[in-house]
Amino acid sequence: MTKNNNIAKIMITYGPILDSSENLEEIIRHTDIIRINMSHGNSEQWGKYVKKIRDISNKIGKNIEMCADLPGPKIRVNNVNGQMDIKKGQKIRFGYNKNIKDVLNLNFDISTFVNKGSYIYTGDEGLKFTVNTVNGGFIECTAMVNGTIVNGRGVDIEDMPDDFAPPTDADLQDINFAVNNNFEYIAISFVASVDNIVKVRASAKNTKIISKIERKCAIERIEGIASASDWIMVARGDLGFTIPIEEVPIAQKIIINACKKTKTPVIVATQMLTSMITTPMPTRAEVSDIANAIIDGANCLMVSNETAVGAYPLEVVMTLERGIKKAEEYMKVINTNA
Repeated sequence: MTKNNNIAKIMITYGPILDSSENLEEIIRHTDIIRINMSHGNSEQWGKYVKKIRDISNKIGKNIEMCADLPGPKIRVNNVNGQMDIKKGQKIRFGYNKNIKDVLNLNFDISTFVNKGSYIYTGDEGLKFTVNTVNGGFIECTAMVNGTIVNGRGVDIEDMPDDFAPPTDADLQDINFAVNNNFEYIAISFVASVDNIVKVRASAKNTKIISKIERKCAIERIEGIASASDWIMVARGDLGFTIPIEEVPIAQKIIINACKKTKTPVIVATQMLTSMITTPMPTRAEVSDIANAIIDGANCLMVSNETAVGAYPLEVVMTLERGIKKAEEYMKVINTNA
């Protein structure tokens, strides 16, 4: 099989499960861009991934582009051993640089960003806390639902100041890796302003910049950010925590329409085929999401855990390819009859 000549690109995320997949060569045949999430792993592991991907792409005669996705100022829990089960109503304390038992330690101090009544989210599964008090750098919270926390789990809050923005020191190291390994794209997480893009470009040389829209302030400044970027990504995962989740579909349309004005290509990402992490067939809603993103005007669709750690990466890529093809055929008919 060879990749259909779709206009929209397919971006997949590389990870340990995909790396060992017996279908990796076939998956690469149907892929345009491979993303490495630099929030996980290290330069040694990424180097092995890059070599393997390029060896396969050379073998099959296909030009695969590479994207380095920078962590940005991503808040994470970093002191959990194994899995921590959380019960609704349970009291939890968050802290920064607090090596104390029963305190969930974070890699950034967010105590100045939250107040009584603020919400803190962990992971993409809906684990939510309400803040009771903030005192001495400790954030006392109550769990609003049942859930689990594992080490490295991402944490989201609704309001981050503009200066809590990329590039971080870790980002600059990762940019250097991407440039030295000839990546085509660098994706900037938690972009707040054009200034963030300018700072990354200073180190990125000729590598194209993808600005990930994950914050309310970025939506408000979208035309300027889009004009300063080579690509825009509608990063719906973290975006769904920084704005009300019911506003995410509207935000997607606002962002894509702004990109049409600036002629900036746009990627739609996150939870596009989540059910296929564990099942070989998507839901009808997921297939509709693919079609609607293309009809909105997306130039690329991206999947994350579906290929990085999911059980059916080939089926995921083929579902994307077929969904994009059908939506593009529909758009051709609509445009012809217009």
